[in-house]
Amino acid sequence: MFESIWAKSQNAQGQSESLLAHTARVSRNLETLKRRMPSLHESAGMSRLWHRTALAVLFHDVGKCAAGFQSVLRKERGAEFPYRHEVLSAGFLPLVLKERGEEDLPWVAAGVLSHHKDLSFIAGEYPRGSS
Repeated sequence: MFESIWAKSQNAQGQSESLLAHTARVSRNLETLKRRMPSLHESAGMSRLWHRTALAVLFHDVGKCAAGFQSVLRKERGAEFPYRHEVLSAGFLPLVLKERGEEDLPWVAAGVLSHHKDLSFIAGEYPRGSS
């Protein structure tokens, strides 16, 4: 079932990348970074850096599950989707992190929201109080 949810459109060879495969690849990249820089959390002064980063990796593209976004990825005729997937992804975080402590929420949300665009861009597109 999850293999049918795409994270990336088909490339020139006609191959798409599933959300599951993409998230696993990004997770492996994070593990590589952690092996290369095992004390980065100490240098950053953030003991929960790796935990927060792993959560951001897991949730960074969840918003791509939206039917409209999937239609755009599949290049279906007339498909349009006006929302940024990272904003949809961040919408899940309060539900997931409520049990884990709210101190992680702003850090994980920042990672999710800024993985394509600066936070200032996202804030401009989605001002507080807008619906």
